[in-house]
Amino acid sequence: MEQGVLIAVTGTVAAMVLLVLAVWWSIFSKAGYSGWYAILMFVPIANLVGIFLLAFGDWPVLRELRKLRTLCHTPVRHHFELTH
Repeated sequence: MEQGVLIAVTGTVAAMVLLVLAVWWSIFSKAGYSGWYAILMFVPIANLVGIFLLAFGDWPVLRELRKLRTLCHTPVRHHFELTH
């Protein structure tokens, strides 16, 4: 294989790996997990665990949202109540 072709193939593979890493990093981050979990997508059995974690796990961001919603629906006592 010529050196130019080898460099082109290596560059293309590296670009694809970085693109896939960036996509998984974004997905894990938006779900509320650490973006470092994206590296698991390159480990053969761990990638299945990561996919199942995203599919069936309780995302941290959703837990926080549920907590905020319950806080918002809690009655708040006002210091200044209007009485007539």
